[in-house]
Amino acid sequence: TRIAQHGITHILSMVEVGGFDSTKFGIVRKEVAIDDVESENLLIHLEDCLEFIDNAIVVCKGVVLVHCRMGLSRSVSVIVAHLMRSEGLSFAKGLAEVEKVSPTAINHGFRKQL
Repeated sequence: TRIAQHGITHILSMVEVGGFDSTKFGIVRKEVAIDDVESENLLIHLEDCLEFIDNAIVVCKGVVLVHCRMGLSRSVSVIVAHLMRSEGLSFAKGLAEVEKVSPTAINHGFRKQL
């Protein structure tokens, strides 16, 4: 699979996927069903997501794919939060780092929470 070719060991799905058995590929997966709407409380899910990423990178020495439906808001929010915590970046600098490699469109509610 292309996932294996990129060395991905962990997948954080910021959307309900269902039906995908990652274990047959040797991939650890976490699913967080969260809507991409301004009223959604990202913060109640954030610590769990960041712990999953940290464990994958630090403990397992793995590579994490974080995704959502469009790859613009939910997943980007979590990646920016990870950069803020792990690298000590501000929201603006974390977002700028992500925008170097991918387009972003974090919804206003998530921006306010971060």
